[in-house]
Amino acid sequence: MTSEITVFLIDDDPDVRQALSWLLRAHRFCVATFASVADFLAAVTPQARGVIVMDLRMPEIDGLDGQALLRQRGFQLPILFLTAHGDVPSAVVALKQGAFDFLEKPVEGQALVARIQEALAFEAKLWSERQREAQWAEGLAKLTEREREVLRLTLQGLPTKTIADRLGIAVRTVEVHRGHLFEKLGVKSALELAAQMPPHLRAEIEAS
Repeated sequence: MTSEITVFLIDDDPDVRQALSWLLRAHRFCVATFASVADFLAAVTPQARGVIVMDLRMPEIDGLDGQALLRQRGFQLPILFLTAHGDVPSAVVALKQGAFDFLEKPVEGQALVARIQEALAFEAKLWSERQREAQWAEGLAKLTEREREVLRLTLQGLPTKTIADRLGIAVRTVEVHRGHLFEKLGVKSALELAAQMPPHLRAEIEAS
C-alpha cells in the first residue's frame, strides 16, 4: 500500500464506495476503497498516513467492532463514521471511544470533504507529535548513566555547583556531561530542554 496520505474508504456497499471515491478523487484526494475492515487490515499497515471513512453498519465486523480492532492492531488514524439516522446513538458511542466524527447518510459532498480535510489536519498534528516524541526517545536512549543523572538534576532546576556536589564530581565534569546530553537531545540550553521535552518522558526521567 502506498505511503501517500490517503483517505481509506471502508463500506460494504459497492455503489457507495464508487460514488464517494469519485467525489473524493475529484477533490484531489488519494483514495483507497475496501469492502470490509478485514480487507483493510489485509492491505494496510499501522504506519499508514491519512484518515479512515467507515460505514457504521456492516456485516461481519461492524463499525464499532472495527474501531476497536483497528486500535488493537495499532492504527492511530482518525476515523470518520458514516451512519444512517437510526444509528446516531451508536455513532455517539463511537465518538466516546475516540472516533473523529460522524456524518449521517445521505452524506452531503462538501460536508464530507470539509470534515476529511479537518481530520487530515488533525492526523498531521498527531503524526508530528509522535515523530517528535520518537526523536526524544531516541536521544534519551543514547545517554550514558551519568548523563541521565545530570539530566535528572538539571530538570530539577539545580545549578551546576549543586549538581556537582550531589554527584561527587567536578563542576567542569558536570558541564561536559551536560554538553554531551544537550547535543544528543538536540537542545542548546536547560531552558530549551525544559520547554521542549515531552512531559511524559520528563516524568520518567525525574522518577528514575
